[in-house]
Amino acid sequence: MQIQLLPSSFDASGRANAAQRLTCFLIDERVTVDAGSIGIALSEDQRRNVRDVIVTHPHMDHIASLPIFVDDLFGELEQPIRIHATQQVIDLLKRDVFNDNVYPKFDELKNELGRVMEYVPFETGKEFKIAHLKVTAIPVNHIVPTVGLLVSELDARAGRSIKAPHTGNAAR
Repeated sequence: MQIQLLPSSFDASGRANAAQRLTCFLIDERVTVDAGSIGIALSEDQRRNVRDVIVTHPHMDHIASLPIFVDDLFGELEQPIRIHATQQVIDLLKRDVFNDNVYPKFDELKNELGRVMEYVPFETGKEFKIAHLKVTAIPVNHIVPTVGLLVSELDARAGRSIKAPHTGNAAR
């Protein structure tokens, strides 16, 4: 499993620099954990491949460029961008971001090929599948509804644990 932290700050020449203000991990060029820099840091090949986004919590540094990513791909999407999150996080994204005031309700819109975005809720403590991965969300103590993630490949024996920064201690 390949995990890449996408850069979120760039110098005047457009090269990534060390400052990391947004959170977005790319797994195997296909799935992201959070979407802070998804709309500004993916290569063209990565943009064509990523259709699954796991949102750990709705703080801006974890979702900042998600609307830009969906909007930029709107006309060419052959399958929807799937936003995987707890129902609480989905409700907050609908209320605060994809609300026809800040950004369109992309989950209600279609292009010529079909839907462009859909929400896929998951429950904490229950394993679910995304692309070629097995994922289990673990509740985390934070100011907003938040999960950490245990991620492994479907055919792998040992997984890697991915925890989004700023999440505090695991809930008891």
